[in-house]
Amino acid sequence: IQSSAQHMNSILDNLYILNCLEKGNKFKTCYSIDILDEITSTVSMLFESANKKGADLSILNDTRTKVEGDKTAIRQVLLNILSNAIKYNKKNGKVMIFFEETDDFLEVYISDSGIGIAAEELSSIFEKDYRAGGSEDVKVLAFISQNCS
Repeated sequence: IQSSAQHMNSILDNLYILNCLEKGNKFKTCYSIDILDEITSTVSMLFESANKKGADLSILNDTRTKVEGDKTAIRQVLLNILSNAIKYNKKNGKVMIFFEETDDFLEVYISDSGIGIAAEELSSIFEKDYRAGGSEDVKVLAFISQNCS
C-alpha cells in the first residue's frame, strides 16, 4: 500500500513536470535506479490482479543492474505493459520478464501468452491514444513518459 501511494504521488509530480515540459521548461529527474528492484516492486503491485486472472508472473533473471532514468516513468511504463499483459492474457496464462545489458542500453523483454497484436497494427502501438483492435471494451492505464535529457 505504501509503495502504491508513493507511486501515485510520483505520478502527480510527473503530471506537473509534464505540464512544465509541454510549456518548454526542462527538468532533469534522472537518477541511478536498480532495475531489478523496480521490476520486483511492480510485479508485487500487480500480484493480486494476476492472481485473479490466474496468470503466472515470472522474473526470469536476478541480475542487479543500475540504469539512469526517472523512477516514476520507468515504473509507469512497467505497470502499463505488465497490466496489459495480464489484462489481455488468457486464463491461467504466463507473463515473463527478462532484462539484459547491451552496450549502452538495458533491454527489458516482456512476453505473455495472450493473443498479441496484429502485425499490421504494430507500427501504431506507441501513438497517443492508440488502442489495438478488439480492445475497445477494456480500460487501459494512461501512458506517461518523460525525456531525461
